[in-house]
Amino acid sequence: MEEPECPNCGAGSTRQVFRSVNAPGRIWICNGCEFVFCFPLPLPASLSAGPHSIMTCEDYTAGLLSIPDSKQRLYDRLADNRYERYSSTLKKRNFRLLEIGCGSCGLGSKYQQLGVEYHGIDLDPRVVEEARRSGIRNVGCADFFDFSESERFHVITFSQVLEHIKEPRQFMAKVHRMLLAHGVVHCDVPNHTSLPSLLYRLPLKGARWGAIEYPWHLFAYNRRSLRTLFEEFFAIEVFDATVTDPIFGQATKMDSALARIGPLLKLLRAGSLLVAYGIKKDICASAVSGSR
Repeated sequence: MEEPECPNCGAGSTRQVFRSVNAPGRIWICNGCEFVFCFPLPLPASLSAGPHSIMTCEDYTAGLLSIPDSKQRLYDRLADNRYERYSSTLKKRNFRLLEIGCGSCGLGSKYQQLGVEYHGIDLDPRVVEEARRSGIRNVGCADFFDFSESERFHVITFSQVLEHIKEPRQFMAKVHRMLLAHGVVHCDVPNHTSLPSLLYRLPLKGARWGAIEYPWHLFAYNRRSLRTLFEEFFAIEVFDATVTDPIFGQATKMDSALARIGPLLKLLRAGSLLVAYGIKKDICASAVSGSR
């Protein structure tokens, strides 16, 4: 098989690293940016998949369709803390925020209460309908690649999304175009170099290798590959975080498996999340269009 081009940086120098027993595709790594990806890609039919993205696990989607009060309180705490961080970076209390892959908008209700002009989009009509039932305004079923660029935002955020995106460079160029000057970008992905991911690189049978989990997570990032993707367009900081981090974590119960080993992961700087947080660079329009 001819070696594929890296979807993350465009380099043609890649090598095969692993073939999963239960997956028909092969796993490759870029010799330049260290991005890990599956090729060829499967074509599963799912309401959560689109022409530019891979499906989401149905169990994960099911969890978004019924959010208990205890979990909503965790979402509210995250929204409070992120609002303060975004406000501090932007130096303003009122701003427009777009959440890509918003699911059922667990963060949205609190953002609305805080005065944020919240907008959410998701491919899956099931989670969008649930968000609307819960009272979220400005939420729609849409593919970000088709989303109108007449809209502009102070903050664009996307959690657990990039590992599903087939064309990450084009995705990031569009995020840049849709952010206002000095706007904030915030994303997190599974950390391919976290301690749990490293354990999943042991030679076991199955469809998982590190942060690759076939057929849902077909692209895996470490610090180098994530920084490579962002740094053309953003003054960016890339770091790991645990799921219980009060700003950059997730709505995870303290008694979950990842939460219990959180202190160890924090000590080893091997948290299960990899976070990118930064500010839009002022670059010429021709440079941006060249990445489309």
